[in-house]
Amino acid sequence: MESQSTTHRKEDFLKRSSLAVHQICFALGFIVALGILLTNEPGYATVAGIAAFILINMLGIAFRYAVSGDIQFFPRLSLASYYSSDSKHKARTPTPTKAREPLTGEGVTGYWDTKVDTKAYGSMKITLCLTQKDNTLTGSVEGSLFAPMDIEEGSIADGKATWKANSSGFLSFNTTFDLIFKGDALEGEVDFGKYGKGTLSGQKSTEAAVEIGPPPEDRIFGTLPPEEISEELLPTIQELGLVENCRQLGEEGWTIIKEAADPDFVARLRQAIIDCSPVEGSDGSKLSGLLETDPVFAEAAINPKLMAMAEFSVGRGFLLASMVSTVREKDSNPIDLHADQAYFPEPFPAHNMMLTCCWATDEFTLENGATTVMPGTNALLRHPNEDEIKTAQNMVTMDCPAGSIAIWDGRVWHANAPKTTDGQRVVLHTSYQRMVVRPNEDFSDVADEMIEKYGQPMAQLLGKLDSIAKKDFDYVEDFGTFIRTTNNAKL
Repeated sequence: MESQSTTHRKEDFLKRSSLAVHQICFALGFIVALGILLTNEPGYATVAGIAAFILINMLGIAFRYAVSGDIQFFPRLSLASYYSSDSKHKARTPTPTKAREPLTGEGVTGYWDTKVDTKAYGSMKITLCLTQKDNTLTGSVEGSLFAPMDIEEGSIADGKATWKANSSGFLSFNTTFDLIFKGDALEGEVDFGKYGKGTLSGQKSTEAAVEIGPPPEDRIFGTLPPEEISEELLPTIQELGLVENCRQLGEEGWTIIKEAADPDFVARLRQAIIDCSPVEGSDGSKLSGLLETDPVFAEAAINPKLMAMAEFSVGRGFLLASMVSTVREKDSNPIDLHADQAYFPEPFPAHNMMLTCCWATDEFTLENGATTVMPGTNALLRHPNEDEIKTAQNMVTMDCPAGSIAIWDGRVWHANAPKTTDGQRVVLHTSYQRMVVRPNEDFSDVADEMIEKYGQPMAQLLGKLDSIAKKDFDYVEDFGTFIRTTNNAKL
């Protein structure tokens, strides 16, 4: 059975092919029409030229329609138009709905839309389906991370209600609800047993329909194709203008974010790198211990655009793998072709495991020793062999102005061009890894200090929000996030 990712690639290939044929026919028709106009009498030439152009262009239109179902008289301007936010990475169709069954009873009978704030689960929506008869409550509790639970021992008096509900399966726990109803609003406490307590608030629903979604197991464990943006992340990607960057990174293994920060930040970052670089050494590399030396390094690590790109590439809950600064002088040694996932055996996983983000504080050009990349080699899922390293064909220079961020995934083959210009080329490599991969650099000595200064984003980067190899979940602030950290998972 073909994967969704493979299907997407085939569809994109057919679309690109049909568009390319249409573009060729359009250009050919124009050339033929121009030739007729220039070599014949104006009257006849005009009619013949227009007819020739229309006929040849119609061949392109027909082919495009037959292959991709897309019909337009004029071709789009570029192949990249098929990868815009309204195509491959568009939001999915609205979730279908079904009518809610009417509930008959008295008092608080009906559907209640609530939110529970817990330490273990974070914020979670829960729907209460309640039926009251005298002082007895029956019904069910429905949540996003568990199957519906039947209400047991439910009672209510003077607006105060209590009941029990038990969940089985992957998430097994017993709950006790203690709530107070005030008209169309309610509040109270939920005890999730071993997962701790939470506060509940909400109001009676006025909606006549409910969304139809996948079962909880699919919402938790359903893995997205490597190149697809999750519904949770998509609004952030669109807001930050990163849709095309995600497309290029997923397809080719590299991308460039231009004007990633203001000039003052870039200047501060450049100076901090120079100040921290060793005096000796041909490449001026600082291999570790940067994060705590200057606030600008922490700011670079939690940059919103980098955080969004990292979540797209290496999944939710990703970790900071390392920070490496490099100051290259003229005639410094180049770096041969390689893939960054040096610690991973072949074949590499289909989903990327490591993302490198290079802050270019100086202009990136071939002469200035920019990184060069071999687009598409991320799909090979292996390291280059000796012959491929020696020849290094079809390399693309990651040209970009100062203040840009050059990004590549851990599987793509890349190198470093020789620096032939005067002066220094100053960069910061910030790398991120999936939560299940041990970071290259040990941040344990500075973690508490950095988290106190920079909050939850830094806590995630330094591994304080996961619960692998821990005795309990007491400190996990969002269990829903944690459960989806090993891959880019569906809701």
